[in-house]
Amino acid sequence: MMNVIGSSQRFDAILENLIEMQKENYKEIISEDYWHILKNEVRKNGFNDLVEILIPIYKKHLTESEIDSIIEFYESEAGQKMVSKFPLISKESMQAGVEWGAKLNDKISEKINSENEFKFNIKLEACGSFKEGKFSYQLPDGTLVSIKRKGNKQIETTKVGEITSRIEWLSDCRYNIWELDENNEKVTTEPIQVNIYEIDGNSYKFIAKMQSDDFYSLGQLEMVE
Repeated sequence: MMNVIGSSQRFDAILENLIEMQKENYKEIISEDYWHILKNEVRKNGFNDLVEILIPIYKKHLTESEIDSIIEFYESEAGQKMVSKFPLISKESMQAGVEWGAKLNDKISEKINSENEFKFNIKLEACGSFKEGKFSYQLPDGTLVSIKRKGNKQIETTKVGEITSRIEWLSDCRYNIWELDENNEKVTTEPIQVNIYEIDGNSYKFIAKMQSDDFYSLGQLEMVE
């Protein structure tokens, strides 16, 4: 049945597409000879190994009469055309899928950026209680950060060390922050701009970005003292 339905052609088409994708990812570090050897090696042994894996799966889900019907279709003129056209269909479908995914990604990114821009421009009041005190928040990788604020200075403490920063409040709920070096000098002239867009009891949600950048990061700080 595998031969009749063109599984070897499908295998070749999928293999070709996968290798082309990997070549694009590693074109700077892997030579063309490697891909040629890999393709030949997989074609020599890979398909037969795959068939041995697939046979029990087909037997599990299809009866002999159903398999006979499938073979009958693929032996027909329409079935053989399907087999002969599958490599092209597979290649063009994959290309179409990549293009569709790129458009979908652009659409989602546009929506997220629009929402982030809205949050960044929200103007709240009554954030005065967050200007000094002790806070904590969690980084995306799970790292817990402790923060101590007093005056225009902020000290962030993690298990790997401390970061001292200078804070300049622009309004009740908006501030700029600069990281400082060991001499209390600004590491960069450009601040991180932070806007508090939601308050919930002793915690607040913020959105931040570099002044010249459109990449936003979001987080939540909780007052612990």
